[in-house]
Amino acid sequence: DKRFDVNMDGTVTLKRPLTLHEAYEVFSVHAWDANGKKHTIESPLDHPPSAFSRSLAGLKRAKRGWVIPPFHVPENSRGPFPMKLVQASIAESPMEILINVIDQNDNKPVFTQYPFNGHVHEATGKGTCIFMTVTATDADDPETYNGIVNYAIVSQEPPFPKSNMFDINILSGTIRVREPDMDREQWPRYTLLIVAADMEGKGSSTTGTAVITITDSNDNPPQFEQTSLSVSVPENKVGAVVAKLTVSDGDEVGSPAWSTKYRIISGDKGGFFNVSTGPSQLEGIITTVKVLCVAPMFTLSFPFRTSKGKGYFQT
Repeated sequence: DKRFDVNMDGTVTLKRPLTLHEAYEVFSVHAWDANGKKHTIESPLDHPPSAFSRSLAGLKRAKRGWVIPPFHVPENSRGPFPMKLVQASIAESPMEILINVIDQNDNKPVFTQYPFNGHVHEATGKGTCIFMTVTATDADDPETYNGIVNYAIVSQEPPFPKSNMFDINILSGTIRVREPDMDREQWPRYTLLIVAADMEGKGSSTTGTAVITITDSNDNPPQFEQTSLSVSVPENKVGAVVAKLTVSDGDEVGSPAWSTKYRIISGDKGGFFNVSTGPSQLEGIITTVKVLCVAPMFTLSFPFRTSKGKGYFQT
């Protein structure tokens, strides 16, 4: 009724002269508290509702009308519909009503790749290398736990030499070496089953895989197939093949750690012989570089050096 107005203290005043057609007139006054709950009081005109002012606590008077606290409605609500939030009377001034939609955990994390691929050197020490990162996205509100993803390693295949060779940062998804003693020759590849879950790892989850390829290091020394050899060489012949020495190497075939180089370290003070690496990269070929006359027997030594020590071959 536009003939009335409500003051901040809850008293009702007339905006213009009023002629009563009845002995008295009943009217209603509405107010909303800080939680958005509506309060209504009905009173006859000859009894102003002074007690109603206590129901107006928490409301603020705007320049025009009352400021209604925001309403919070969860997404995916099942109703019943229509859902009543607030009721405004045509006797009230215009007002702003805010409705906030509350996020629900209705989206699972999704990995950005499947699978993730990474490489790590077999000689990498414990905890010294972050070599790959897995990531997952979540369509829920990133400002709430619904949209914050945690990561964990579920399993490792193969489980050797230990079942927990790697670990993962629960927040960033970075993977690093946890245990040493990786051996590419025995276990050249690992597959990790990884779970990504929201709600601090306790909510909706999904699984993905990380495939880790172990790259070779020079951890296998070359081994001569024979440790000594006796040969005869014709005199007065340059470029004659004296002997062919063969070795085996457990490192990755074709890698720098696998191919072998030879040199003579003793027994040839006159410089009569030369040794070179053959086409197979595992063969040492000894040839004459000077004319040989009938002379005492030569004893030549060939070294090899690796990270695990050194050895010698003699002929």
